[in-house]
Amino acid sequence: MTIGVYHESGPENLSMHVDGTAEALIPWNDVSVLQRSRGLHNNAAKGALIGLAGGAAFGLGTGILAASQGDSFWDAETGEVLLFTLITGATGAGLGALIGLAIKSEKWENVPSDQWQIQVAPDPRGGVAIGLNLRL
Repeated sequence: MTIGVYHESGPENLSMHVDGTAEALIPWNDVSVLQRSRGLHNNAAKGALIGLAGGAAFGLGTGILAASQGDSFWDAETGEVLLFTLITGATGAGLGALIGLAIKSEKWENVPSDQWQIQVAPDPRGGVAIGLNLRL
């Protein structure tokens, strides 16, 4: 599989830039997958879930440790451990969501092969005409 950015095409080949600079010629008969971009999105939800898990694990671990120590810096009971777990989990979720907002990624999806067709033909004005038919 070759992944690249469209550059130009002719009747025989598709030309793509691979790795930012190198040019690759792909025969049209070898084109088997077409993907479309669904745009950039942030990762706030993913960050919130990761932060929630990390924060809750930290809070629960700290609470259990404090409860097992008896006369330590925090003489925790079950309700306090649960409350501390909720607070640290919520704090982690908030921080994770903020970090996720700053991290953008592009989402791509495959277009099923029965929904697209590439057509290449000589252009009467010169050059080559390329058609892409999509059924979505």
